[in-house]
Amino acid sequence: MSDVDAGTDLRLRRMVVRPSAPKGTVLFLHGIPETMFAWKEIARTLGREYEVHAFDWPGFGNASRPPVERFAYSPRDYATVLTRYIDTAGIGGSRLVIYATDIGALPALLAAVNRPDIARMIVVGDFAPFDRPQYMQERLQALKEPASAEAVRMVFNASRDEILMNAFTRGLPRGQRYALDAQYQADMARGWQNGHLSTADAFAHY
Repeated sequence: MSDVDAGTDLRLRRMVVRPSAPKGTVLFLHGIPETMFAWKEIARTLGREYEVHAFDWPGFGNASRPPVERFAYSPRDYATVLTRYIDTAGIGGSRLVIYATDIGALPALLAAVNRPDIARMIVVGDFAPFDRPQYMQERLQALKEPASAEAVRMVFNASRDEILMNAFTRGLPRGQRYALDAQYQADMARGWQNGHLSTADAFAHY
């Protein structure tokens, strides 16, 4: 683990696994309420043959949380962060595959619109495509509605423990639920409130 600059007053915590002779590079982009530790185990496995990267989005984990006046936490802002990371790490181009889920998906697609050669392949999943709230969960629809957004943001902040406990297994029958890695759980909890802005706040701005 190390930190990397991604712009003025913006540092990202990252995880990199480098084998001696990598076949290519994979960059993982996490969702909410996650941190880069979402990819820890798969990075160990893929890291035997591929160079693997993951980082915390601004507002998540141990990444910087600049004021919204300087960083809007929007998909386009995240796309800029992604492009800067790829350029700084020197991993863009024909050897790179990006795997993005949830809030990481749209920034990856936006980055590719601006830079079609940024990666060989981008795999996205588990996200509401573009500005189509009708495909979102009801609470997320309410978060996009100005009249209810602030109340929903406050509920998200007050529900931290429930969100962290159930975000990954909500909707699954009890027999199919699984336990998360303890280090990962602790990292999400520790990173939820890091300075003036919480993970829920960053997501609300997103």
